[in-house]
This record gives sequence, C-alpha cells and structure tokens, in this order.
Amino acid sequence: MNFFNLVNKLTLLFMNYASHKDEDFLRNEIEKLKKTNKRLKIENKKLIQEHFDDIIDLKKVNNEIQKLNNMIVIEEEKFLNISEKNESLKESIKKVKVEFELLEKEYNKNELSIRKLFKNYNFQQNVYKDVTERNIDELLCFVNIQKERCKKRDYADKNECIINFEEDF
Repeated sequence: MNFFNLVNKLTLLFMNYASHKDEDFLRNEIEKLKKTNKRLKIENKKLIQEHFDDIIDLKKVNNEIQKLNNMIVIEEEKFLNISEKNESLKESIKKVKVEFELLEKEYNKNELSIRKLFKNYNFQQNVYKDVTERNIDELLCFVNIQKERCKKRDYADKNECIINFEEDF
C-alpha cells in the first residue's frame, strides 16, 4: 500500500467518524492504519536494503559529479587567467606595433636622408672627377706647351728647361 492509499483511508476514516461517530469503528480503523504503517516501514526498509548498492552507487556518482564540477570551476578560473594574460599580450602587441611603426617611419626618414647623402656624394664625386679631369687636361696642355717652348728655345741642357718649367708652374 502506498502513501496515496493511506491518505484515502484516512479521509474515509474521518468521513465515517463524522457520519457514524462510532468509537469502535474508529479504533479498528486506527489499528488497521498502524498495522499498515508498520508494514510500509518494513517494505521501505526492504526496498532500501534491496537498492542499497544503487544508493551507494548514486552517492559515488554524485561525489564524482561534485569533483567534476570542482574541476570545471578550476578550469574556468584557469581559462579566465589565460584570457586575462591574452588581453595583456594583445595590449603588449599593440604597443609593439606602435613602436614598430614609429621605428619604420624613422627608418624611412633615415633611408631618405641616406639616399640624399648618396646622391650628394655622387654629385660631388662627379664634380671632383670633372674638375680633376679638367685640371689634368689643363696640366697636360701646359706641359705640352712647355715642351714646345723648350724645343723652340733649344736649351742645351734639358734640366734647365725643367727648372724653368717648374718656375712657370
């Protein structure tokens, strides 16, 4: 007999009490209910004994679930820590990118300056080359002129011609 049957019997008992008001009837019903209650307690104990292993297993499963829940909480905390570190790394990466961009701009400026210097150097080299070539040409021309003069004057000693050449130069 289950709990609902017991409630139904109690309801009937009170209804009979109200209608019959018979004490003996009520005592008999109370005794029946006590016996039923004892029997239900015994059945409950038997069910507990029969399913004791299942109850123990359920407790073990419940403990395992609790352990898993604790592990989940720990993993969530780790994930949050990793997320915070990730955010920190993202900020660091942004800072490094900004620094890199500044360095790249500085590099580009320096490269431009170096190119200008190199162009200026090439220009100076060309000017120097032109001036040097002109000076050499002029010098050769002057030497040739002096040689011609020496030939025309007919120096007896060529050393005297060279000395005069050095004085002219």
